[in-house]
Amino acid sequence: MDKSRTIQQAVMLASVVLLSRMPFLFAGYGAEEDSWGLVQSTFAKHETGQYISSRFPGHPFEEDIYYLLYDASPFVYNFFSALFSAAAAVLFFLILKEHKIKSSFLSALAFAFVPVIYISGTCTIDYDWALAFILASYLCLLRSKVLFAGLCLGLATSTRLSSLAMLLPFFLHLLSWKRRVLSLKQWLLLAAAAITVTVVLYIPVIGHYGSGFLTFTDYFPRPAFPKMVFKGTLAVWGTLGMIALLIGITNVFMQRKAIVPDRPEIVWLAAVLVFLVGYILLPLKPGYMVPLVPFVLFFLFQHMNHGASRLFSWLMIISPFIFGIDLADRNRGSDASAASTVFRVSGTDVNFDLFYGPVLNDHSKRVRKEKFADSALGRIRRLQGKNLVICGWWLNDLVVRSGKDVFSGNITMEYYSDEAALMRYKNNGYTIWYLPEQDLWNDTRYRMNATRNFSQPLFPDEP
Repeated sequence: MDKSRTIQQAVMLASVVLLSRMPFLFAGYGAEEDSWGLVQSTFAKHETGQYISSRFPGHPFEEDIYYLLYDASPFVYNFFSALFSAAAAVLFFLILKEHKIKSSFLSALAFAFVPVIYISGTCTIDYDWALAFILASYLCLLRSKVLFAGLCLGLATSTRLSSLAMLLPFFLHLLSWKRRVLSLKQWLLLAAAAITVTVVLYIPVIGHYGSGFLTFTDYFPRPAFPKMVFKGTLAVWGTLGMIALLIGITNVFMQRKAIVPDRPEIVWLAAVLVFLVGYILLPLKPGYMVPLVPFVLFFLFQHMNHGASRLFSWLMIISPFIFGIDLADRNRGSDASAASTVFRVSGTDVNFDLFYGPVLNDHSKRVRKEKFADSALGRIRRLQGKNLVICGWWLNDLVVRSGKDVFSGNITMEYYSDEAALMRYKNNGYTIWYLPEQDLWNDTRYRMNATRNFSQPLFPDEP
C-alpha cells in the first residue's frame, strides 16, 4: 500500500512540475547567453562534424542529446530541461522517503518551486540536468547501489564538471571506522565509475581541445559584493523564499533540543559547503548555487517542526510568482507592473515588483531580449560593405537566429575583439559597430580604453 501510494505521489508530483513549466517553454532558449550557446554549439557541430564546446569546460552529455535534436524548436529543447526538473523533484521526494522525513510530497513541491530550480527547468541550460543526476546518485547510495551511484555521478559530471565535487560528501556517506577498508573500496568503485563515464563522454572534447578544455570561462572582474550576494541569495530563493529560509533557520535553532549531526546531515552540510565555496570562488550566476539547494532543504525539513515546515513550503511555492527583483533595462531587463519601483545598486538600475516574481520576470526578460535580438539582426542584415559587429553577450543569440542566412556584403560578428584585432579590421576596410554596452565590456574584457576609437554604436540612440 505504501509503495503504491509513493508511486502515485511521484507521478502526481512529476505531472505538477511539468505542467508548471509548460507556459514558459516557448520564449526562445532562455535569458542566459549560455542557453543560446548550447544551441549554437549544436548547429556548429552539425555543420562541421566536429565537437564545438558551447562553453568551457564543456557539457558533453547535454550537448550530445541536443545534437540529436538539432533543428527542433525552442519548446523541444526547453522541454528536456523541464523533464529533468521534474525528475529532480521526484528524486528529492524519494530521498525524503528514504530518510523518513514527513510531509514529503509538499516538501518536494517546495523544492521544485525554488525559483532558481523552476527557471532552470524552463530553458536550455544544464543546471537541472546535472542536479537530477546528483540526486539519482545520492538515492542509489542510500540504497547501497554504489556502482549505479558512480554511473549517475559520471553523467552529472559530464553535464556539469563541477558535479564531481560530490565525491567528497559521498565519501563521508560511505565512511565507516569499523569497516575502513570496505568503505575505501566502495568509494574507489564510486569514483572509478564516475570518472570512467566522464572520461568516455569527454573524449570528443579532449580530442578537439586537448587539455585546454580544463578551464572555466572567466574573462571579467568579479561582480561587486552586493551583486554577488544578490545572485547567491535573492536570485536563488526569491524574496519570499528568503523569508521562508529565515523562518526555517530560526525555527530549527529555537527548538530546545540540541542538534548533533548524524551521518546524513554531515553529508548534506558537506555538499552545501563544497558548492558554496565554489560559488564564492566564481560568483557569476545564481545557477551555480543549484546543487546545494536540495541539501539545504534536506537539513531544514529534517529539523523544522510540522507548522514551520508547512509555512516554509507554501512560501517557497509562492516565491516564483510575486515580489521579484530584477534588472531594469529596456533590452534585457524584465517588464514592470504598476506595483513596482526602481532603485540603484552598485551602479545598476534594479526593479522591485510586488506582482511579478522571479519566474515571471525571467519570462518577460526572455521575450524582451527576443525583440531586441530580432531588431539587432535586422540592422545587421541591412549593413553594406565590410562590417565587424561586436556583439558580446548577444553573439550566441544572433548566430542562432541568423542560421544559414547570407548577409549582404562581408559581415563578421564577434564576441569581443582586442585592440590589435580592431586595428587590423580597420586597416582592412571594415566598418566596426558595437551593440549597446558592448564597447564598455569589450574594454573591460581586454583591460583597455580603445573600443570607441575604432567603432560606432549600431543603436546610436542607446548607450
